[in-house]
Amino acid sequence: MNRWWGVIATGVIGFAAVVLVFTTADAIAGRPILYTPALLGGALFYGVTSPSEVIIAPAPVLAYTAVHLFAFLVLGALAAGFASIASRHRHVWFLLFNLFILVLTHASGVVLTLTESLQGVVSGMAGRHRHHGGRCRDGGLSALGEPAALARAARSGVSGVVSGPRGRWLRPRVASAGLLATVAALTLTLGCLVAEARAERPKVAATIFPLYDIVRQVADPVADVVLVLPPGASPHTFEPTPSGVRALEDARVLFVIGHGLDDWAAKLARGAAIMRLAPVDAGIRLRREPHGGVDPHYWLSVPNAKAIARTVAAELTRLAPDRRGEIDGAVAAYLVRLDAADAEIRRLLADLPTRRIATFHDAFSYFAEAYGLGVVATFEPYPGLEPSPRFVIEFQRSIRAAAVRVVFTEPQLSIEALRPIARDLGVTLAVLDPLGGLPGRESYIDLLLFDARAVAAATRGRTP
Repeated sequence: MNRWWGVIATGVIGFAAVVLVFTTADAIAGRPILYTPALLGGALFYGVTSPSEVIIAPAPVLAYTAVHLFAFLVLGALAAGFASIASRHRHVWFLLFNLFILVLTHASGVVLTLTESLQGVVSGMAGRHRHHGGRCRDGGLSALGEPAALARAARSGVSGVVSGPRGRWLRPRVASAGLLATVAALTLTLGCLVAEARAERPKVAATIFPLYDIVRQVADPVADVVLVLPPGASPHTFEPTPSGVRALEDARVLFVIGHGLDDWAAKLARGAAIMRLAPVDAGIRLRREPHGGVDPHYWLSVPNAKAIARTVAAELTRLAPDRRGEIDGAVAAYLVRLDAADAEIRRLLADLPTRRIATFHDAFSYFAEAYGLGVVATFEPYPGLEPSPRFVIEFQRSIRAAAVRVVFTEPQLSIEALRPIARDLGVTLAVLDPLGGLPGRESYIDLLLFDARAVAAATRGRTP
């Protein structure tokens, strides 16, 4: 009778140990409690094929519990039976129990890996083991899957207990070795799962670099951020590629500017199976263009960037509600840095000899409005579309009337058509960058400071 109580205790304790490992990993990954039991139970008995179908409900959790607890009880009984055959002493039984727990822990890890890989709940768990230089593969889960050395130690220990004259000396050491094996196995398993859990941060994406940087400043504690538009490219002329679609796979949200600037994002989202496009213009007063559309360059002022950061924080909180405190802390810290940048821009642009500027295309109206500048002329009516002769004449007339001495170009667009006209007008060409991501403009704040310094230097006749 005592032996069967031991079998039950063995099964329950072993089951609890594995559940503790997976539950801890779930908690660290920010998943709901009992997510892994619900996932495995749902996959085995309810045909769950997508993470969106995982429901923390009694049925899948109970199914998971029943299967795994039964497996532990069976293995505990086998351990007790083998122990009875080998020896009547408990030390051997204890060793075998530990070895069975070791094997079963590995089996559970394999089931978790295969299930999550098939369902896409965790992106390439086994691949990440390889990516991390084999640390988890060689020192953790695979060590559990290949317990050859431990098995040899077990066989040696059993033989010593049964037939060797030193059996009495070996018994406590065999038991201690079994205990250490279990502790080491669970520690390595937990370590690998914790590493995986931390690597399981949700992925989000943003279309252009300024938005990408704002998102990553807010999302850094809770999510990884992917940039769609390569630095140096223009969103007005960008064409998505298959590699771009692949880079967005598994992204939960794609943050967009909208209003015609990055309409190609919808095609990318469909190709990458992204379920949610998140515009970031909430709370921003949008400018109307002469032809009736909306000027989409609203990110080019710090007050609007602060509104974008708050919108991003709200979206991330919807995605990870249990990480709200970290998101709120990140956005609050970023807003302080934005306020400091805003003050520096205003200082740089104070007391300019002229506040009139001309630009290559109409990208800087929000910037000009926020900081008291006036855009008196633009060269291209639309990026990538060469102006008509009539438009060029009007551009020249505006430049002369406002006595503008500098025309600001953009690094993402060709200016070959502008060069001869600039020579005829006797104006110099300088650079304002609406997108950044290039050396010296590797953050949103750096980008706006770069533009402010460029305006200050050009209007004062200096090189920035």
